[in-house]
Amino acid sequence: MGDDNKATHTIYINCEDTLRYSLASHLSMAFRRKGLSAFVNSKGTQDVIEQGSTFVVLLSINFVSSALCLNKLVRVLEWRMENGLLVVPVFYGVSPS
Repeated sequence: MGDDNKATHTIYINCEDTLRYSLASHLSMAFRRKGLSAFVNSKGTQDVIEQGSTFVVLLSINFVSSALCLNKLVRVLEWRMENGLLVVPVFYGVSPS
């Protein structure tokens, strides 16, 4: 039964481009080793969001200067309010203040 949950759970990692091949890639591989589907800045963001996934947002110094990242974050937060999507913020090199 536990394997069924792992096979159907998707984790989407949203980050700015400079973290895509470093921290985000490492997180994605770690999730996959645990049997979870993980995507980094996937083009099918809306589909991933609507699957009831977990969304990890890597908030870094350059994140707020990326219109694409901020637009995705807005969609994620809207879906969270409507459908209970789990959103996990990760503050990378910045303070959560």
